[in-house]
Amino acid sequence: MPFIFSLLTLIVLFRFLMLRKHPFPLKVFQFMYIPLVPILSCLVMTDIPALFFFFASQLALLHFVHISEKQNHVALVYAFLSGILVGMSCWVRQPFLVALGASVYLLFTAGSRLEKLCIINYVITASIVAAILFFLWGGLASPAWNGNMLPSGEAVGRRSFLFLSVILALAHGSLIYAIYDPGFLLRGKKIILGTIMLSLIVVFLSDHLTTYDLRDTLPLKFVVRRVLPQPFWYVYETAAAVLFLALVPLFTFHLSAKFINEADRIVKYLYFVSALFFLAVGKMEHGYSSRYVLPAVSVLVLIHFLKEESADNFPKLLRIFLGGTLGIVIALDYLGIIAKLQLP
Repeated sequence: MPFIFSLLTLIVLFRFLMLRKHPFPLKVFQFMYIPLVPILSCLVMTDIPALFFFFASQLALLHFVHISEKQNHVALVYAFLSGILVGMSCWVRQPFLVALGASVYLLFTAGSRLEKLCIINYVITASIVAAILFFLWGGLASPAWNGNMLPSGEAVGRRSFLFLSVILALAHGSLIYAIYDPGFLLRGKKIILGTIMLSLIVVFLSDHLTTYDLRDTLPLKFVVRRVLPQPFWYVYETAAAVLFLALVPLFTFHLSAKFINEADRIVKYLYFVSALFFLAVGKMEHGYSSRYVLPAVSVLVLIHFLKEESADNFPKLLRIFLGGTLGIVIALDYLGIIAKLQLP
């Protein structure tokens, strides 16, 4: 079922680029090669269906923004539809609710009274749709989930904001985003060395002053443990943890510079959405998982599609292919298919 929603998401993104008059709308097929997409498309997870409803809502939002500029009141219908769809994405994955916060930017930059009405309509409709489910649950999560996943007596939403989860999300996000736009890695040697030294200090302090081991969240950790002998595990995981964290400031500054220099109002709005998705990871109730990064990274990849109006070169296509292949291999491993293969 998630795989079907992945294909539907492709159609929605294709329509999004067509509406923006993009010269290469078929770029959207690269969405399937975001490493997390093949993994989550093969597992019984709610991430991909929620992503479909969210992007469908953003397509309707783009419609009402364009139509409201022509003072056509059909825009209100699209705003209502957009609100329903983003509300449905919240039904599937509650963190998608934070995307409504980015509509404040659209409201303050709206060019007409009709567009402001559309944005208000969108927010109110989405809030009502999401509130219906929360009312039935009696909280922000299913009563069954609350009872099974959290310690006894602890309510959903009561845990403090975990800044470390946001850092890990940015680190994972930077690795995936680098497949499409590795420009943030091409900084001066002093900046790169400075970030590596900073992350080395962070890893050292986490080893000696906290109970949290940054190595537990490394990508491909278990794959490497199958390939390398045990004496090399600690060396690899320490070096990888340092480089992993070093990506965060490079990635953050790169996106901040792009946001500041961006003139397109819709693209700036999408940057706000992605930032809110990254921050939402800090409020996940039962720890951190790399799959929580998918909404934020998917929005960044969509922004990349919108801004990249030239044909892709071979090195980029190769990076995307290898990233997608890696995702497929990990998905097959999760499903136990690789373990069943009798390799020589």
